Amino acid sequence: MPINKTNRVEPPPPLAPPEVRRLSDIAILPTLWLWPGRVALGQLTLVAGQPGAGTSLLLMDLASRVSRGTPFPDANAGADGKNARSEASKGDTAAAAPADVLLILRRDQEQLAIPRLALMGADGGRIEVMGDVPDREMGKQEGSMLSWDRKRLDDQLLQEIDRVLRQQP
Repeated sequence: MPINKTNRVEPPPPLAPPEVRRLSDIAILPTLWLWPGRVALGQLTLVAGQPGAGTSLLLMDLASRVSRGTPFPDANAGADGKNARSEASKGDTAAAAPADVLLILRRDQEQLAIPRLALMGADGGRIEVMGDVPDREMGKQEGSMLSWDRKRLDDQLLQEIDRVLRQQP
């Protein structure tokens, strides 16, 4: 929060009210899948588990497969073993073209991720790592993802997405 000349903290500006729409007014778009039935493109996917459950290993496997363009396990089946693909992607069982991957890792996480990715055969030329964010105000590197300024992270991700999109044919 900004501090004014009298050393008082000014309250943040009021937030705009949330947008409310009727469900019937929302267009239903086909789902595009990275991993059919499990990981949708352009959507938030939460991978959570107890320490040692293999969540990091799963994410490194996903990154490796995307970088090489290799298919995912059970690419035609959903969580229940049945076909869970959208109508738009039925019949598409071939591997996708290799694609770039952006990993967001703290510097100490790189020491585990890089050997895992190498053992999985990842294409290191297609994987980029975004690490600690410099804190301009404090003149140091921030070590925790949770301490990042959301605006700076959003700006960095948008720059990266823009850069990748400009490389696409």
